[in-house]
Amino acid sequence: MTSILEVKDVDVTFRPSGLPATRAVIGASLALRQGTSLALVGESGSGKTTLARAVLGLIPRDSGEIKVFGDALPKNPREVPLAMRRRMQPLFQDPGASLDPMWRVGDLLMEAMEVTGSVEQAQYDAEISIWMNALGLDRDLLTRRAHELSGGQKQRMALARALVTGAKLLVLDEPLTALDPPAQRAASELLLNLKRAHGISSLLVSHDIGLVRFLADDVAVMYRGRIVESGCTEDVLAKPKHPYTSLLLASVLPTQPLAARGRLASLPEDHVTEQPLAGCAFAPRCLHAIAKCHIDTPSLSAVPSGAGHAVACPVVV
Repeated sequence: MTSILEVKDVDVTFRPSGLPATRAVIGASLALRQGTSLALVGESGSGKTTLARAVLGLIPRDSGEIKVFGDALPKNPREVPLAMRRRMQPLFQDPGASLDPMWRVGDLLMEAMEVTGSVEQAQYDAEISIWMNALGLDRDLLTRRAHELSGGQKQRMALARALVTGAKLLVLDEPLTALDPPAQRAASELLLNLKRAHGISSLLVSHDIGLVRFLADDVAVMYRGRIVESGCTEDVLAKPKHPYTSLLLASVLPTQPLAARGRLASLPEDHVTEQPLAGCAFAPRCLHAIAKCHIDTPSLSAVPSGAGHAVACPVVV
């Protein structure tokens, strides 16, 4: 299956004025297959959103290569061509914040098509109808102002605005957190239908393991800017190999709550504020670490028992 997104050895460093530089993403590599969803998971500060923003061309990267639909993404955000931006669109954590509250919904959709040049003006209404129907939205909403919509309607309108540009790759940053449970369920099913019925691919940034299990075909686990495990979602969630992945899942999906509580309680606190100069970043907290873990930085290596499953750990648990 063709990869529509290829990320190879990407580094992103933040250099705030007067403060030490922070390596937010280190040597990240991944591939997203056409018509599938790839999830980035990990605790806050692991680099998930930074990597997603680099893929969108919103922030510069220090090194590495990103290809979208086979075309190389420039390192400088100012040099990303409009044609490339049109093919990949974001859906942010708070969709309402991305919609001008005083604009009418129909005007927001038409502006997106006008700016990107995705369709001829004569086709605006037909394109809007296609995606309003696909997203289960009533055309009466087109005359409402954005602030009059519910949370679920705002999210669907944000999706519609992305899709009328002709985007085939969506970058979803915690897309359900601003919604109540019924709206979350409806949105999950909607995203799955977009993938199955319309071939929309997505890069999903999420803490919600339930959503990841439901929507994502593949998953990449990040810790301190590095991808430490990747593979088929079912395989990684059912048989995690990296100690960090095991502890991450134990904290959110404990099949044996008492045992999980004991494992988490025995985990050393994370007091490290900078990347270690050598070795695995998780080694200071890892209960399975050996001397090699503090010396050599592990790279992703294939797990013999799982096709496409890879882990960056010399001590596979």
